[in-house]
Amino acid sequence: MPRRTYAKAETWSREELEAFQLRKLRRVMARNWEHNPFYRDLWTQARVSPDDIQTLADFRHRVPAIEKRDCLADQSDFPPLGRRLGVPPESVAQIHLTSGTTGVGQEAWGLTQADVELSATLWLYQYHWMGLQRGDVAFYSMPVAFFANGLSADYAAKKMGMVSFNLFGMDKELVFRLMERFQPHYVYGTMAMPSMVGTDDDKPRERFHRLKGLSGALMGVETIKKVTDLWGAPLYEMYGCTQASSVVGATCEHTAVVGDRGGMVHFLESHFIVECLNRETGEPAGPEEDCEIFLTTLDREASPAIRFRMHDKATFLPHTACTCGRPFNGYRVGTIARWDDMMKIKGINIWPSMMDDIVMMHPEVHEYRGYVEVDAARSREVMRIVVDFKPDTASEQRARFLEGLRHEVKATTFVTPTVEEAPEPLPGFAFKPARWTDNRR
Repeated sequence: MPRRTYAKAETWSREELEAFQLRKLRRVMARNWEHNPFYRDLWTQARVSPDDIQTLADFRHRVPAIEKRDCLADQSDFPPLGRRLGVPPESVAQIHLTSGTTGVGQEAWGLTQADVELSATLWLYQYHWMGLQRGDVAFYSMPVAFFANGLSADYAAKKMGMVSFNLFGMDKELVFRLMERFQPHYVYGTMAMPSMVGTDDDKPRERFHRLKGLSGALMGVETIKKVTDLWGAPLYEMYGCTQASSVVGATCEHTAVVGDRGGMVHFLESHFIVECLNRETGEPAGPEEDCEIFLTTLDREASPAIRFRMHDKATFLPHTACTCGRPFNGYRVGTIARWDDMMKIKGINIWPSMMDDIVMMHPEVHEYRGYVEVDAARSREVMRIVVDFKPDTASEQRARFLEGLRHEVKATTFVTPTVEEAPEPLPGFAFKPARWTDNRR
Protein backbone atom coordinates (compact mmCIF):
# COMPACT_ATOMS: atom_id res chain seq x y z
CA MET A 1 0.00 0.00 0.00
CA PRO A 2 1.59 3.32 -1.04
CA ARG A 3 2.28 5.83 1.73
CA ARG A 4 0.55 9.17 1.29
CA THR A 5 2.74 11.76 3.03
CA TYR A 6 1.30 15.11 4.06
CA ALA A 7 4.07 16.71 6.18
CA LYS A 8 7.85 16.53 6.26
CA ALA A 9 7.81 15.31 9.86
CA GLU A 10 6.43 11.98 8.64
CA THR A 11 9.81 11.23 7.05
CA TRP A 12 11.94 11.99 10.12
CA SER A 13 13.65 9.52 12.42
CA ARG A 14 12.35 9.16 15.96
CA GLU A 15 15.40 11.01 17.25
CA GLU A 16 14.80 13.95 14.89
CA LEU A 17 11.15 14.11 15.94
CA GLU A 18 11.94 14.16 19.68
CA ALA A 19 14.57 16.87 19.20
CA PHE A 20 11.97 18.93 17.33
CA GLN A 21 9.43 18.37 20.13
CA LEU A 22 11.92 19.52 22.76
CA ARG A 23 12.72 22.74 20.87
CA LYS A 24 9.02 23.52 20.54
CA LEU A 25 8.35 22.61 24.17
CA ARG A 26 11.01 24.95 25.51
CA ARG A 27 9.50 27.81 23.47
CA VAL A 28 6.01 26.92 24.70
CA MET A 29 7.09 26.93 28.34
CA ALA A 30 9.01 30.20 27.99
CA ARG A 31 6.05 31.93 26.34
CA ASN A 32 3.57 30.73 28.94
CA TRP A 33 5.92 31.57 31.82
CA GLU A 34 5.86 35.14 30.57
CA HIS A 35 2.23 35.52 29.44
CA ASN A 36 0.13 32.87 31.21
CA PRO A 37 -0.38 33.46 34.96
CA PHE A 38 -2.19 30.14 35.40
CA TYR A 39 0.84 28.10 34.37
CA ARG A 40 3.42 30.47 35.87
CA ASP A 41 1.79 30.16 39.32
CA LEU A 42 1.43 26.39 38.93
CA TRP A 43 5.08 25.94 38.00
CA THR A 44 6.31 28.36 40.64
CA GLN A 45 4.48 26.37 43.27
CA ALA A 46 6.12 23.19 41.90
CA ARG A 47 9.52 24.95 41.96
CA VAL A 48 10.16 24.46 38.26
CA SER A 49 10.92 26.99 35.53
CA PRO A 50 11.40 26.67 31.77
CA ASP A 51 15.19 26.70 32.22
CA ASP A 52 14.92 23.48 34.25
CA ILE A 53 13.55 21.53 31.28
CA GLN A 54 16.51 20.24 29.29
CA THR A 55 15.02 16.89 28.21
CA LEU A 56 11.59 15.37 27.64
CA ALA A 57 12.21 13.27 30.75
CA ASP A 58 12.71 16.49 32.76
CA PHE A 59 9.34 17.64 31.48
CA ARG A 60 7.62 14.41 32.55
CA HIS A 61 9.24 14.29 35.98
CA ARG A 62 9.19 17.96 36.99
CA VAL A 63 6.20 19.70 35.37
CA PRO A 64 2.92 19.07 37.23
CA ALA A 65 -0.09 17.79 35.33
CA ILE A 66 -3.44 19.54 35.22
CA GLU A 67 -6.89 18.09 34.65
CA LYS A 68 -10.49 19.04 34.18
CA ARG A 69 -11.14 20.16 37.77
CA ASP A 70 -8.24 22.64 37.57
CA CYS A 71 -9.70 24.17 34.42
CA LEU A 72 -13.18 24.42 35.92
CA ALA A 73 -11.82 26.08 39.06
CA ASP A 74 -9.84 28.53 36.93
CA GLN A 75 -12.93 29.42 34.88
CA SER A 76 -15.01 29.83 38.02
CA ASP A 77 -12.50 32.17 39.64
CA PHE A 78 -11.77 34.15 36.46
CA PRO A 79 -14.77 33.81 34.11
CA PRO A 80 -15.38 33.01 31.40
CA LEU A 81 -12.11 31.52 30.07
CA GLY A 82 -9.85 31.60 33.12
CA ARG A 83 -6.31 32.86 33.55
CA ARG A 84 -5.01 29.98 31.43
CA LEU A 85 -6.27 31.81 28.32
CA GLY A 86 -2.83 33.40 28.09
CA VAL A 87 -3.71 35.97 25.38
CA PRO A 88 -5.71 39.22 25.41
CA PRO A 89 -9.46 38.47 25.32
CA GLU A 90 -9.81 40.48 22.12
CA SER A 91 -7.50 37.95 20.40
CA VAL A 92 -10.05 35.14 20.83
CA ALA A 93 -11.65 34.19 17.50
CA GLN A 94 -13.49 31.03 18.58
CA ILE A 95 -14.46 29.14 21.73
CA HIS A 96 -14.74 25.36 21.99
CA LEU A 97 -16.74 23.69 24.75
CA THR A 98 -16.40 20.10 25.91
CA SER A 99 -18.98 17.50 24.97
CA GLY A 100 -18.06 14.67 27.34
CA THR A 101 -20.22 12.27 29.28
CA THR A 102 -20.00 14.42 32.43
CA GLY A 103 -21.83 17.26 30.78
CA VAL A 104 -21.86 19.45 27.71
CA GLY A 105 -20.18 22.83 27.86
CA GLN A 106 -18.22 22.48 31.08
CA GLU A 107 -14.68 23.28 29.95
CA ALA A 108 -14.21 26.34 27.73
CA TRP A 109 -11.12 26.66 25.53
CA GLY A 110 -10.31 29.83 23.62
CA LEU A 111 -8.69 29.93 20.19
CA THR A 112 -6.96 32.70 18.28
CA GLN A 113 -7.42 32.80 14.51
CA ALA A 114 -4.06 31.03 14.16
CA ASP A 115 -5.39 28.30 16.47
CA VAL A 116 -8.53 28.00 14.33
CA GLU A 117 -6.41 27.55 11.22
CA LEU A 118 -4.27 24.93 12.96
CA SER A 119 -7.30 22.99 14.22
CA ALA A 120 -8.41 22.50 10.61
CA THR A 121 -4.93 21.81 9.25
CA LEU A 122 -4.47 18.88 11.64
CA TRP A 123 -7.36 17.05 9.96
CA LEU A 124 -5.52 17.22 6.65
CA TYR A 125 -3.07 14.54 7.78
CA GLN A 126 -5.75 11.87 7.81
CA TYR A 127 -7.60 13.32 4.83
CA HIS A 128 -4.44 12.88 2.77
CA TRP A 129 -3.73 9.46 4.28
CA MET A 130 -7.21 8.37 3.18
CA GLY A 131 -6.64 9.60 -0.37
CA LEU A 132 -9.21 12.41 -0.23
CA GLN A 133 -8.69 15.35 -2.56
CA ARG A 134 -10.10 18.65 -3.82
CA GLY A 135 -13.60 18.29 -5.22
CA ASP A 136 -14.53 15.25 -3.13
CA VAL A 137 -17.88 15.26 -1.31
CA ALA A 138 -17.83 14.89 2.49
CA PHE A 139 -20.82 14.17 4.74
CA TYR A 140 -20.65 14.98 8.46
CA SER A 141 -23.21 13.97 11.06
CA MET A 142 -21.72 15.44 14.24
CA PRO A 143 -22.90 18.79 15.61
CA VAL A 144 -20.90 21.82 14.55
CA ALA A 145 -22.20 24.32 17.15
CA PHE A 146 -19.37 24.99 19.65
CA PHE A 147 -17.76 21.52 19.54
CA ALA A 148 -14.12 21.20 18.50
CA ASN A 149 -14.49 18.28 16.11
CA GLY A 150 -17.52 19.66 14.31
CA LEU A 151 -16.01 23.10 13.78
CA SER A 152 -12.52 21.92 12.85
CA ALA A 153 -13.51 18.99 10.61
CA ASP A 154 -15.91 21.10 8.55
CA TYR A 155 -13.37 23.91 8.18
CA ALA A 156 -10.76 21.32 7.18
CA ALA A 157 -13.00 20.13 4.36
CA LYS A 158 -13.16 23.71 3.06
CA LYS A 159 -9.36 24.11 3.32
CA MET A 160 -9.01 20.85 1.41
CA GLY A 161 -11.38 22.09 -1.27
CA MET A 162 -14.01 19.44 -0.58
CA VAL A 163 -17.78 19.97 -0.69
CA SER A 164 -19.16 19.39 2.82
CA PHE A 165 -22.67 18.56 4.01
CA ASN A 166 -23.52 18.90 7.71
CA LEU A 167 -26.42 16.60 8.57
CA PHE A 168 -26.56 16.46 12.36
CA GLY A 169 -30.14 16.20 13.64
CA MET A 170 -31.67 15.50 10.23
CA ASP A 171 -34.10 12.69 9.59
CA LYS A 172 -32.34 9.46 8.62
CA GLU A 173 -34.31 9.02 5.41
CA LEU A 174 -33.51 12.58 4.31
CA VAL A 175 -29.83 11.98 5.07
CA PHE A 176 -29.75 8.87 2.90
CA ARG A 177 -31.64 10.54 0.08
CA LEU A 178 -29.10 13.36 0.05
CA MET A 179 -26.22 10.92 0.19
CA GLU A 180 -27.67 8.92 -2.68
CA ARG A 181 -28.12 12.11 -4.68
CA PHE A 182 -24.65 13.59 -4.09
CA GLN A 183 -22.65 10.33 -3.64
CA PRO A 184 -20.10 11.03 -0.86
CA HIS A 185 -16.43 10.17 -1.01
CA TYR A 186 -16.12 10.51 2.78
CA VAL A 187 -18.44 10.06 5.75
CA TYR A 188 -17.60 11.12 9.30
CA GLY A 189 -19.73 11.22 12.41
CA THR A 190 -17.99 10.09 15.61
CA MET A 191 -19.87 6.81 15.33
CA ALA A 192 -23.24 8.42 14.69
CA MET A 193 -23.30 8.24 10.90
CA PRO A 194 -21.99 4.66 10.51
CA SER A 195 -24.30 3.35 13.24
CA MET A 196 -27.34 4.94 11.59
CA VAL A 197 -27.55 1.86 9.41
CA GLY A 198 -29.72 -0.50 11.42
CA THR A 199 -30.39 -3.34 8.99
CA ASP A 200 -28.99 -4.85 5.84
CA ASP A 201 -32.06 -3.49 4.07
CA ASP A 202 -30.35 -0.10 3.99
CA LYS A 203 -27.44 -1.61 2.01
CA PRO A 204 -25.26 1.51 1.94
CA ARG A 205 -22.56 -0.49 0.18
CA GLU A 206 -24.92 -0.78 -2.79
CA ARG A 207 -26.19 2.82 -2.68
CA PHE A 208 -22.97 4.82 -2.35
CA HIS A 209 -20.47 4.01 -5.05
CA ARG A 210 -17.69 6.58 -4.57
CA LEU A 211 -16.81 6.07 -0.89
CA LYS A 212 -13.09 6.20 -0.17
CA GLY A 213 -13.53 5.81 3.55
CA LEU A 214 -15.41 6.42 6.78
CA SER A 215 -14.10 8.03 9.95
CA GLY A 216 -15.17 7.19 13.47
CA ALA A 217 -13.93 7.10 17.03
CA LEU A 218 -14.31 4.99 20.15
CA MET A 219 -15.31 1.87 18.20
CA GLY A 220 -14.37 -1.67 19.06
CA VAL A 221 -12.76 -3.87 16.41
CA GLU A 222 -15.86 -5.99 15.89
CA THR A 223 -18.03 -2.89 15.49
CA ILE A 224 -15.56 -1.55 12.93
CA LYS A 225 -15.74 -4.79 10.96
CA LYS A 226 -19.52 -4.61 11.02
CA VAL A 227 -19.60 -1.00 9.83
CA THR A 228 -17.01 -1.68 7.14
CA ASP A 229 -19.04 -4.59 5.81
CA LEU A 230 -22.28 -2.59 5.74
CA TRP A 231 -20.76 0.38 3.97
CA GLY A 232 -18.33 -1.47 1.73
CA ALA A 233 -15.59 1.02 2.58
CA PRO A 234 -12.64 1.06 5.00
CA LEU A 235 -12.99 2.84 8.32
CA TYR A 236 -10.26 5.11 9.70
CA GLU A 237 -10.18 5.91 13.41
CA MET A 238 -9.23 9.28 14.85
CA TYR A 239 -8.52 10.50 18.36
CA GLY A 240 -9.41 14.08 19.17
CA CYS A 241 -10.38 16.25 22.11
CA THR A 242 -11.52 19.74 22.98
CA GLN A 243 -8.26 20.40 24.82
CA ALA A 244 -6.49 20.11 21.45
CA SER A 245 -9.47 21.58 19.55
CA SER A 246 -8.87 19.03 16.80
CA VAL A 247 -7.40 15.68 15.87
CA VAL A 248 -4.56 14.41 18.04
CA GLY A 249 -4.09 11.06 16.32
CA ALA A 250 -5.32 9.11 13.31
CA THR A 251 -4.92 5.81 11.50
CA CYS A 252 -2.79 5.86 8.37
CA GLU A 253 -3.33 4.13 5.03
CA HIS A 254 -3.53 0.78 6.81
CA THR A 255 -6.96 1.77 8.24
CA ALA A 256 -8.51 0.87 11.60
CA VAL A 257 -8.36 -2.92 11.29
CA VAL A 258 -5.34 -4.86 10.05
CA GLY A 259 -6.14 -8.53 9.60
CA ASP A 260 -8.26 -9.45 12.60
CA ARG A 261 -6.69 -6.93 14.99
CA GLY A 262 -7.05 -3.26 15.63
CA GLY A 263 -4.61 -1.16 13.65
CA MET A 264 -2.61 1.78 14.98
CA VAL A 265 -3.69 5.34 15.68
CA HIS A 266 -0.62 7.54 15.15
CA PHE A 267 -0.32 10.61 17.38
CA LEU A 268 0.52 13.75 15.39
CA GLU A 269 3.63 14.26 17.47
CA SER A 270 5.11 17.14 15.53
CA HIS A 271 2.22 19.19 17.00
CA PHE A 272 1.72 17.48 20.37
CA ILE A 273 3.58 15.70 23.11
CA VAL A 274 1.42 12.71 24.00
CA GLU A 275 2.66 10.88 27.07
CA CYS A 276 1.41 7.31 27.39
CA LEU A 277 2.19 6.49 31.00
CA ASN A 278 1.77 3.53 33.27
CA ARG A 279 -1.06 4.58 35.57
CA GLU A 280 0.70 3.31 38.71
CA THR A 281 4.34 4.21 38.10
CA GLY A 282 3.96 7.34 35.97
CA GLU A 283 6.68 6.07 33.65
CA PRO A 284 6.31 5.50 29.88
CA ALA A 285 4.28 2.42 29.03
CA GLY A 286 5.84 -0.43 27.10
CA PRO A 287 4.53 -1.97 23.86
CA GLU A 288 1.02 -3.42 24.19
CA GLU A 289 0.76 -2.08 27.76
CA ASP A 290 -2.33 -0.24 28.98
CA CYS A 291 -1.56 3.40 29.63
CA GLU A 292 -3.04 6.75 30.56
CA ILE A 293 -2.76 9.66 28.13
CA PHE A 294 -1.35 13.10 29.02
CA LEU A 295 -1.54 15.80 26.34
CA THR A 296 0.58 18.87 25.63
CA THR A 297 -0.17 21.24 22.74
CA LEU A 298 2.99 22.56 21.07
CA ASP A 299 1.47 25.13 18.69
CA ARG A 300 -1.47 26.56 20.63
CA GLU A 301 -1.56 30.30 21.31
CA ALA A 302 -4.72 30.63 23.44
CA SER A 303 -5.71 28.22 26.22
CA PRO A 304 -2.74 25.87 25.78
CA ALA A 305 -2.96 22.42 27.34
CA ILE A 306 0.31 21.56 29.07
CA ARG A 307 0.47 18.09 30.62
CA PHE A 308 -3.32 17.77 30.60
CA ARG A 309 -4.36 14.47 32.16
CA MET A 310 -6.97 13.10 29.79
CA HIS A 311 -8.07 10.15 31.97
CA ASP A 312 -8.15 8.15 28.73
CA LYS A 313 -7.01 4.54 28.72
CA ALA A 314 -5.38 2.95 25.69
CA THR A 315 -2.95 0.19 24.73
CA PHE A 316 0.35 1.84 23.78
CA LEU A 317 2.10 1.04 20.51
CA PRO A 318 5.56 2.36 19.55
CA HIS A 319 6.08 3.82 16.08
CA THR A 320 7.75 0.59 14.96
CA ALA A 321 4.46 -1.31 15.41
CA CYS A 322 3.15 0.02 12.07
CA THR A 323 4.82 -0.79 8.75
CA CYS A 324 4.05 2.68 7.35
CA GLY A 325 7.43 3.93 8.62
CA ARG A 326 6.22 7.14 10.29
CA PRO A 327 8.04 8.11 13.52
CA PHE A 328 4.79 8.69 15.42
CA ASN A 329 3.90 6.55 18.46
CA GLY A 330 0.28 5.72 19.14
CA TYR A 331 -2.21 3.19 20.45
CA ARG A 332 -4.04 0.12 19.23
CA VAL A 333 -7.46 0.71 17.69
CA GLY A 334 -10.30 -0.59 19.84
CA THR A 335 -8.53 -0.05 23.16
CA ILE A 336 -9.40 3.59 23.87
CA ALA A 337 -11.67 4.05 26.87
CA ARG A 338 -12.15 6.33 29.85
CA TRP A 339 -10.56 5.25 33.10
CA ASP A 340 -13.48 7.12 34.68
CA ASP A 341 -15.94 4.88 32.77
CA MET A 342 -14.57 1.70 34.25
CA MET A 343 -17.25 -0.31 36.05
CA LYS A 344 -16.03 -2.54 38.85
CA ILE A 345 -18.63 -5.32 38.99
CA LYS A 346 -18.13 -8.04 41.57
CA GLY A 347 -14.49 -6.98 41.78
CA ILE A 348 -13.92 -7.22 38.00
CA ASN A 349 -12.83 -4.18 35.94
CA ILE A 350 -15.16 -3.82 32.93
CA TRP A 351 -15.23 -1.03 30.33
CA PRO A 352 -18.26 -0.17 28.16
CA SER A 353 -16.09 -0.44 25.04
CA MET A 354 -15.27 -4.03 26.00
CA MET A 355 -18.97 -4.86 26.19
CA ASP A 356 -19.67 -3.05 22.90
CA ASP A 357 -17.20 -5.36 21.19
CA ILE A 358 -18.83 -8.46 22.64
CA VAL A 359 -22.43 -7.56 21.86
CA MET A 360 -22.20 -5.51 18.66
CA MET A 361 -20.04 -8.07 16.82
CA HIS A 362 -23.13 -10.22 16.26
CA PRO A 363 -25.03 -9.54 13.01
CA GLU A 364 -28.38 -10.17 14.75
CA VAL A 365 -27.96 -7.14 17.02
CA HIS A 366 -29.31 -3.74 16.02
CA GLU A 367 -28.66 -1.98 19.35
CA TYR A 368 -28.36 -2.77 23.04
CA ARG A 369 -28.28 -1.18 26.49
CA GLY A 370 -26.46 -2.27 29.60
CA TYR A 371 -27.29 -1.67 33.25
CA VAL A 372 -25.43 -2.31 36.49
CA GLU A 373 -27.80 -2.57 39.42
CA VAL A 374 -28.10 -3.84 42.96
CA ASP A 375 -30.48 -6.69 43.67
CA ALA A 376 -31.69 -5.53 47.08
CA ALA A 377 -33.40 -8.84 47.87
CA ARG A 378 -30.14 -10.76 47.44
CA SER A 379 -27.78 -7.89 48.33
CA ARG A 380 -25.68 -8.41 45.23
CA GLU A 381 -24.64 -6.56 42.09
CA VAL A 382 -26.32 -7.45 38.81
CA MET A 383 -25.29 -6.82 35.20
CA ARG A 384 -28.30 -6.60 32.87
CA ILE A 385 -28.10 -6.48 29.07
CA VAL A 386 -31.10 -5.55 26.91
CA VAL A 387 -30.82 -6.48 23.23
CA ASP A 388 -32.71 -4.96 20.28
CA PHE A 389 -32.66 -7.46 17.39
CA LYS A 390 -32.73 -6.74 13.70
CA PRO A 391 -36.28 -7.29 12.34
CA ASP A 392 -35.37 -10.35 10.27
CA THR A 393 -34.14 -12.33 13.29
CA ALA A 394 -36.50 -15.28 13.93
CA SER A 395 -38.03 -15.65 17.40
CA GLU A 396 -36.47 -19.07 18.06
CA GLN A 397 -33.10 -17.67 16.97
CA ARG A 398 -33.47 -14.80 19.44
CA ALA A 399 -33.92 -17.11 22.43
CA ARG A 400 -30.82 -19.12 21.49
CA PHE A 401 -28.85 -15.94 20.97
CA LEU A 402 -29.72 -14.48 24.37
CA GLU A 403 -28.59 -17.66 26.12
CA GLY A 404 -25.41 -17.79 24.05
CA LEU A 405 -24.64 -14.15 24.78
CA ARG A 406 -25.01 -14.75 28.51
CA HIS A 407 -22.36 -17.49 28.35
CA GLU A 408 -20.13 -15.40 26.09
CA VAL A 409 -20.15 -12.40 28.46
CA LYS A 410 -19.45 -14.67 31.43
CA ALA A 411 -16.52 -16.33 29.65
CA THR A 412 -15.00 -12.95 28.79
CA THR A 413 -15.68 -10.93 31.93
CA PHE A 414 -16.24 -13.63 34.61
CA VAL A 415 -19.52 -11.91 35.44
CA THR A 416 -22.80 -13.70 34.64
CA PRO A 417 -25.31 -11.18 33.26
CA THR A 418 -29.07 -11.19 32.91
CA VAL A 419 -29.79 -10.96 29.18
CA GLU A 420 -33.20 -10.05 27.78
CA GLU A 421 -34.85 -8.78 24.63
CA ALA A 422 -35.83 -5.12 24.43
CA PRO A 423 -39.64 -4.73 24.60
CA GLU A 424 -39.47 -2.01 21.91
CA PRO A 425 -36.88 -0.71 19.43
CA LEU A 426 -33.95 1.09 21.00
CA PRO A 427 -32.95 4.46 19.55
CA GLY A 428 -29.53 5.01 18.05
CA PHE A 429 -27.22 7.85 18.95
CA ALA A 430 -27.10 11.24 17.29
CA PHE A 431 -23.71 11.98 18.83
CA LYS A 432 -21.53 10.03 21.24
CA PRO A 433 -22.87 6.59 22.18
CA ALA A 434 -23.61 5.99 25.86
CA ARG A 435 -25.04 2.50 26.18
CA TRP A 436 -24.31 1.79 29.85
CA THR A 437 -26.03 3.08 32.98
CA ASP A 438 -24.67 2.38 36.44
CA ASN A 439 -27.65 2.54 38.78
CA ARG A 440 -25.51 1.84 41.85
CA ARG A 441 -24.42 5.51 41.86
